[in-house]
Order: sequence, then structure tokens, then C-alpha cells
Amino acid sequence: MHSYEDNLVLFCGGETQLMPGKLPKPLIKLDKKAMLLNYLDQIPTNLFLKVILLVEEHWLSEFELVIAPFKHIEICAVSNSSSTLLKLNEYLANYSNHTDFTTFSYPDIFVEESYWNYTTRIKDRVLVSQKPLTSRFPRIFSSPFNNKVKGVSGYHSKVPANPHFIFAGKFSSETRFLKKYLNTFISQTSEKMKLEVDFFDWLASEEVLICDTYIDEWIISDSPKDHQAILQFINQEKI
Repeated sequence: MHSYEDNLVLFCGGETQLMPGKLPKPLIKLDKKAMLLNYLDQIPTNLFLKVILLVEEHWLSEFELVIAPFKHIEICAVSNSSSTLLKLNEYLANYSNHTDFTTFSYPDIFVEESYWNYTTRIKDRVLVSQKPLTSRFPRIFSSPFNNKVKGVSGYHSKVPANPHFIFAGKFSSETRFLKKYLNTFISQTSEKMKLEVDFFDWLASEEVLICDTYIDEWIISDSPKDHQAILQFINQEKI
């Protein structure tokens, strides 16, 4: 389980071209309430010591206004237009009140409580969550050498047969361990690398990346059409 002694850090992003107004997604209103506040409602209140928002400098005042009523939420300012990798690097280098272990996630992903119920205090490793891809359409098994179809199977269950997995938007680690490996990665590559692909792939090559599997509801806000699904999910959770 997560420990109440740990921090949860959220990548709050910068302005997005996908949404009207170009606001960072956590500030976009879902039924008259900022997406960030809807997101925070789904996190069990006793799960983390603090919630820390990584916010680009030119959006600080907007986020400060949204979180003003909350005592357990802090903002850590990061550079404007910085990548997720650089936001992580700045947080690990500059934040002054680290906990021994830290969980990182994204406040535009809406999930069930089971998402948070995995062991995270694992030393000398980085733990990422993964989710099986599903579809209402079946999976087609074809040969890579010709156009023959080998078989067709349903792909809509929570865990389809022979599933493919994607990153489910959460990772955790012992904080000093993550800082050490991130510094090494940047020194060997470049700050222009991507966190979720390049850094994770490098951790896998170093044999320090492990995973847990989340199979329940998972909705990500990538466009306005996702908002209705998120609101439906939020309302169902409240019943």
C-alpha cells in the first residue's frame, strides 16, 4: 500500500492546443469545476502526506487560486514550456521537503480507487503502472510475413487474451534512487529525451523498472469529447 508518509506529485503541464482557451488541462472546467478538483476528489484523503503540483511559472496564480482552500496541497514551480522529464528533474533538484518515497501521476486521468491500492515502497526500483489495451472490436492475429489471418478473438474484457499493455500514468520510487538514476540518464543522453519513453526504456535496460497491472476503469482527457465520459464516471462513483 501507499504510505501516509509519502508525497504524491502531479505533472500539471502547460497550455494545450487540444482544448478551448489553451489552458493547462487541470484548469479546464468539468461541469463548472476545475478538472484538477474533480481529480483530487477521487484520491482517498488518507493516502498521501502531501499532494504537490508541478506548475509552469506563468500559470502559478491560476493554480494558486484553485487550490487555496486546501492545506495539504503545495505548488512547486517549474520552467515554462518544460517537458515532463525536465519537470521531474527540476522537482528532484529543487524541492526542499522530499519524502523517502514519492509517487508521480497526471491529473487528467480518472480511475477507480483500486488504481492507488498497489505496493509502492520498493527500494532500488522504479515501479510503473500498466494497463491492458481493450477494444469493442476483436483482435486480428495475422502473419508478419504474408497477408494470412491466423485467428480472431474478442478484445473487450478487462484483461484480453495475449494483451498489449500501455503506461497507465503512475510511477513511484525511492526518491533518492530516482534522482540518482535520472541524473545518470541525463548525463549519458540529453535533457531533450522523453520521460515516458526514453527514460523508462533506459531504466528497463538497467533492469530496475518493474510494473503492476491496473485493469479497472481508466479515462484520460485528451479532447473535449472525453469530458462527457469523465463526468459520467464521476457521477457513477458518487452513487
